[in-house]
Amino acid sequence: MTKPRFQFKSPTMLPVLAGLALASVWFGLFLAWLAPWTVLVPEEEDPANAKELKAGQLFIVGNTHTSDHLIRECLQVYPGSTFTKRELQEAEWKLCRLRLFKCDPQHGIGPTVKLIDGESDFRDIIVQVQELPGNELLCAALEWRLAVVLGDIDGLRQALERFRRGLEGKL
Repeated sequence: MTKPRFQFKSPTMLPVLAGLALASVWFGLFLAWLAPWTVLVPEEEDPANAKELKAGQLFIVGNTHTSDHLIRECLQVYPGSTFTKRELQEAEWKLCRLRLFKCDPQHGIGPTVKLIDGESDFRDIIVQVQELPGNELLCAALEWRLAVVLGDIDGLRQALERFRRGLEGKL
């Protein structure tokens, strides 16, 4: 009778398996971070989409756990900056790819980024989202990552506090 080539020995293999699980979680968070910024939007040759407009105020509606900062980072349009309608379409795709909001393009459900009609040179923008239930911890983790990248100590404290509150609700 031959011995099996691999035997699971819990005292020696458990830390290795735990390390692999932790590495896969970090890799998954990295992919979730990378996904919104790698977007392929179908090309449209509409001259109206190429016209540059100036941004006025930004209104974000429907977010309770996701910070405005994270949504604005996907939008990449700030008051006073110039943008095109195509950039607003790309922002909708990026918000969908965050996987924090309800998104079903076949039924017309998903984040919307629209211009508010007006006569001014500056155009106001409204962003409407519907958050998925139970994404408090993911939002806290994304904010923590952003605070680490930016070196924002106050942001780190706030993200860790939100993470702690989210864990209290789960335990």
